[in-house]
Amino acid sequence: MLKILAKLLEVQKRMKPVLKEGKNPHFKNTFYDINALLGVLKPILNDLGVVALQPFTMWNGQPALQTRLIDVESSEEVQSIITLPETTDAPKMGAAITYYRRYALTSILCIEGEDDDGEVPKLKAKLTPFEAARQAIKDCEPDAEFSLREKIANSPALDNDEKMMLSTLFA
Repeated sequence: MLKILAKLLEVQKRMKPVLKEGKNPHFKNTFYDINALLGVLKPILNDLGVVALQPFTMWNGQPALQTRLIDVESSEEVQSIITLPETTDAPKMGAAITYYRRYALTSILCIEGEDDDGEVPKLKAKLTPFEAARQAIKDCEPDAEFSLREKIANSPALDNDEKMMLSTLFA
């Protein structure tokens, strides 16, 4: 396991923050897409002899995305698995897969994103809307939090992907 860890440390040393060039009109924010991430990451991995694979698999009876980083020389690897949302809507599943692929690689390698102006993100005293919502939920009385969870879970206006995203507010 020492060879793969040494190579992943080298990836972290060489990796520069990925520029956020994608635009999300719904949330009015920017992000880096999977292609931008792979464009920066793959040359470093290739140079170090590390292969990145993201095959589909099953995990506890559910479809899942597995992320594997394998040292070609030693066959040592690190991996993560995340279950995919339940949906029969192919475009939504495709979007979820792309999202999970990006975040699985970002997470396993501790990759940073860069602001639109090229600045590395700085900690801000002001909470993001997501953090503020999470804090407001934590400050709720237990009954109010339960009621809110139930309203989200039973809302016909939300699809399963939206319900899943909103459930992260309670984490």
